[in-house]
Amino acid sequence: MDYKAKAFAADNRRCWVIDQSNKLKLRRTVSAAVPTGLSWADVESNLDIVTLVAGHDVLWAITCTGTVLARSGISRHAPSGTGWEGVADMLVQHVSLGFKSYAWCINRDGVACFMANVSTKAPGGDDRWWQVALGQYTQDSTFMESLMSWSWAKRSDPLLMVASGESKTCAISS
Repeated sequence: MDYKAKAFAADNRRCWVIDQSNKLKLRRTVSAAVPTGLSWADVESNLDIVTLVAGHDVLWAITCTGTVLARSGISRHAPSGTGWEGVADMLVQHVSLGFKSYAWCINRDGVACFMANVSTKAPGGDDRWWQVALGQYTQDSTFMESLMSWSWAKRSDPLLMVASGESKTCAISS
């Protein structure tokens, strides 16, 4: 059966879709041998999800209010996970999971922030957003050295951001 999707996200093992009736679906058995997967499974979700973000066995959802939720319990034995948990108290416009165990967001005030330690065991990361002071750039250092050379400020309140670990770049657009 074909589904009309309003949002989707994929990682190394799964494809997640929000259909037109706001139901969350999981495409099962996605692999190099079967890149289209074998079947769809319904996933429990009574949330008004606007968009999905996936990366390395982690799924985040942004609701219509800008709240970020992480799907907990994703594993080989429970590929669709077991529930939802809130991710730090910040309202966002966009979020990206990527480079190593970092998440990036642009909050409702248009401020870029990041969070560390996002993983399958801790899908909500370290539960703290850190503000990125844009405007400093070190051309001769590595990506992570550049990040650490910027001024960071803890931010507790949350445009478009895309992070790429492969090219070690971040693009921000208003």
